[in-house]
Amino acid sequence: MHLNGKWMRLIRLDVRHTFFRMKWLWAIPIYLVVIWFEWDRTFIVPHTGTMYHAGDILVRSLTNFYAIVFCFSPLFLHLVHDGIQNPGWLGSIFLRSGEIRIWWLAKAVSVVTTAALVTLSGTVSSTLFACVALPCTNTWGTATRYPPEGDIFGFNPAILHLSPLEAALFANLLLLLGWFGIGLVSVLVSVVYQSRVAGFTVAFIILMSGLAAFHAPSSPWQQLFINVHMDLNTHRFGQAASKWPSMMESILYWALWIGIVLFLGLHKLRRTDWFMGGSRS
Repeated sequence: MHLNGKWMRLIRLDVRHTFFRMKWLWAIPIYLVVIWFEWDRTFIVPHTGTMYHAGDILVRSLTNFYAIVFCFSPLFLHLVHDGIQNPGWLGSIFLRSGEIRIWWLAKAVSVVTTAALVTLSGTVSSTLFACVALPCTNTWGTATRYPPEGDIFGFNPAILHLSPLEAALFANLLLLLGWFGIGLVSVLVSVVYQSRVAGFTVAFIILMSGLAAFHAPSSPWQQLFINVHMDLNTHRFGQAASKWPSMMESILYWALWIGIVLFLGLHKLRRTDWFMGGSRS
């Protein structure tokens, strides 16, 4: 595929429209609210002679699936849809050129970069906040290693096989891959049906199905839902036998998801009637 100067200008226009409006900075206050909530609720459980470190609170916030579904993901989806330009205008350009694939692949780069900006800005700001309030070391606090009685806010003990830095990196990797996959689905639906509401709705249904599976009784079918592969709490580390997948299995899960959606996008967008709406039969 030859990307000449004309198409590179279109890609730069899309990137400028998506990122230079600086809306991704909303990730900072949203992440700070979540980490403040995680820090505040540690004091609900009385404990004596125990303490939390900054890494404990950071990992708690990154593995809070409610925060992922209701706080972080809606912001990400808003940023993705804010970057979708007018399909009619795009169609008038790409139908004449026959290079609709350029826009789709450029949009894929835009989606993953948006996910990276949200995770990076949010995690850095949260880490700085946590380090002001708590000891900033790459070790788990004693209250995490030996949870006080009645602490229902802890996370999967298997995570303690990792350092806080490793756990935060793995948690962000899962979020990045999950948002990339869900974001691609949302963009594809939005463009094919020429409705941002349709794309956002489909993405939200995917997230809510994961939340439903999160509360469902344990079943082998749970491995098919996003909550298992997007939340670090549902992974095994250093365990000989576990019902949860390994990090590599989740990476393969998202790689397959992303590959299928990219292929469907390349196929479906060729058949889209950009002027009349909908798809060609």
